[in-house]
Amino acid sequence: MSTIDGHEPVSRNEDEFQGPCKQIILFGDSITQMSFNQEDGFGFGASLQDAYIRRLDVINRGFGGYNTQHAIKVLPKFFPKVSQTKVALMLVFFGANDSCLPHAATHYVPVENYRQNLADIIRNPCIQAHDPKILLITPPPANEHQIEQYDFAKGHSSLRRRAENTKLYAEACKNVGAELQVPVVDLWTACLEDAGWRKGAALLGSMSTPRKHEFDALFLDGKICSLDGALAEADSSAGVHLRSSGYKILYLEVMKAIRSNWPELAPENLPFVFPTWEFAPK
Repeated sequence: MSTIDGHEPVSRNEDEFQGPCKQIILFGDSITQMSFNQEDGFGFGASLQDAYIRRLDVINRGFGGYNTQHAIKVLPKFFPKVSQTKVALMLVFFGANDSCLPHAATHYVPVENYRQNLADIIRNPCIQAHDPKILLITPPPANEHQIEQYDFAKGHSSLRRRAENTKLYAEACKNVGAELQVPVVDLWTACLEDAGWRKGAALLGSMSTPRKHEFDALFLDGKICSLDGALAEADSSAGVHLRSSGYKILYLEVMKAIRSNWPELAPENLPFVFPTWEFAPK
């Protein structure tokens, strides 16, 4: 019997099953919170869950509007105890809110504080007790061309996010990964390169750079998004939250990072929890 991706599943003996499935925890902001939504055609979290079905449970701990300062406070309140389950892999995906400009005070976190907060999350005793594999994800790029329309429509006198500023936070995230020897998915670069950008070229998303359809297509346009459990007008989603095509880039980059750094955690190398139907308990 083959899986959808053509790999033969490995099955555990029934007697080897102890307690709940091990977990992958997705810890982030609204980009993570919305990642199971498939209204736009592809959801990162849903696709990851499908890849690991019957192998690992994918747990969404995305919190809309949160920055790394919020994240540090909430982490101990939801993270499971070792006696409850085993966290095999954790994705840490913050920066889209931290990188707001200082006048957007409810979200803004200075880049040095952001760096320290990421390091503190990774070193948190709640996480370290599980000794999980950890994958950092940079914030995606910001698209000022889309952000401008909705920021101004909401009465803001200037943009709350800038492409060049978001770049600083993506670089900070990569630096933290290098310092702590934690692998990093460079979503910032992956999104830009998918739209045709190359290192050294004028930065896509900046108002000083011509608008590009291929880049716009990676982000929600701000009309509607699902947040807090309901469809709502969401001006802040424009040029920040990912569309289906953006989530697909994230999925491919995450799977590539898993296979490269921890091939034993690739779905095709993990056994099913409980045997296949031919050997199911009777």
